[in-house]
Amino acid sequence: MRLKFPDSLRFLKKLLLACLIAGLCYFIWNRTSVSGYKTQNISDFHYIDYPSEYNYKQISTYCGPFSTAAVVRALTGKQVDSFEYSENIGWRIFEKGTHPIGLSRQLEEQGVNVEIAKLNKLSDNERLLFLQERLSQGKPIIILGEKNSYQHYVTLFGFNKEKQEYYIYDSWCPEASKGLVVDENGSLPGNLTLNSKELLSFWRKGGIFTFYEWYALVASQ
Repeated sequence: MRLKFPDSLRFLKKLLLACLIAGLCYFIWNRTSVSGYKTQNISDFHYIDYPSEYNYKQISTYCGPFSTAAVVRALTGKQVDSFEYSENIGWRIFEKGTHPIGLSRQLEEQGVNVEIAKLNKLSDNERLLFLQERLSQGKPIIILGEKNSYQHYVTLFGFNKEKQEYYIYDSWCPEASKGLVVDENGSLPGNLTLNSKELLSFWRKGGIFTFYEWYALVASQ
């Protein structure tokens, strides 16, 4: 027999869970150190191979596991299933999205090294230099921003310093063919190109309960 809780009790349970998540966010986020970079390590142009046949369209609010699956494909060459990753990922928030911890855990379970960058104390230019250095080292980066008034993860696979543009896999784009999103990048990785201003505008609005602002997950083998 299933007990039916009054609406007020359900609200209190959700409020308590939200408070616990916020407290955990505070504890973890404030232990994350500000990440540095070295300009001498930055290439003029670099990208990580990610062919168009991997530009899968996400289901529901599963941009997080679609991003982690993309990272595993790019780093390991394994033909992993984004839908399976969506079913197995933890740290879901009321089925409205995935907490950043869920992404880290899923990648670590696949043997991928994870660096969580805390970049809120850097300038916009320094944030871009950080991305460029890590991408120059062949490390894909998942960032959290806002799209269509929703929190959304995308994955960076490359950049062109002179053009100031970034090559991105965004699983929440119009569908081109069954299961795949429209690809605007041609031979370049991912399916979407953003210039520096567009990238910063997207990234600036990311965050959960005021935490994880300027969030970047750097992945490597």
